[in-house]
Amino acid sequence: MPEVKCRFCRSKKFVKSYVRKNKHSWVQVYLCRTVECGRRFTPDDGFLHMTYRGNYVVPALEDRGSGKAPHDTRDSLSKNGGRPDRTTLFRWNVKFSRMVTPLLMSLDYQLSETAYVDEMVFRIGGISHVAYSIEDWRTRLWSACR
Repeated sequence: MPEVKCRFCRSKKFVKSYVRKNKHSWVQVYLCRTVECGRRFTPDDGFLHMTYRGNYVVPALEDRGSGKAPHDTRDSLSKNGGRPDRTTLFRWNVKFSRMVTPLLMSLDYQLSETAYVDEMVFRIGGISHVAYSIEDWRTRLWSACR
């Protein structure tokens, strides 16, 4: 669970107000104690205003990270009752990679002077695509991926 802050003024001064039933679960509502704000808010767990909850999004991102095709990811999620569109899967990848990037940039890595580059060229529907990854030799961290 991320650190709770007021969504409107980013203050950490708040009190628990009440618990309400959401579409998917019970949610704690907080009351901001700053004089300027004073609004009620629910904490953003990364899945706020999303149709699908974490039990769909996280396995989908794991499948995409392991190299599964979007239609295979959709098929595995359909066993749980949801079948998101491929554009939805793409938006999840974009949204959560943007959320994780600042965290990864804040970590201090000791990278070596050597890197491995893997490249693969393939055709889909007659159109050539290139996928590559750059990996550090010592730490095995990916520097870039496409």
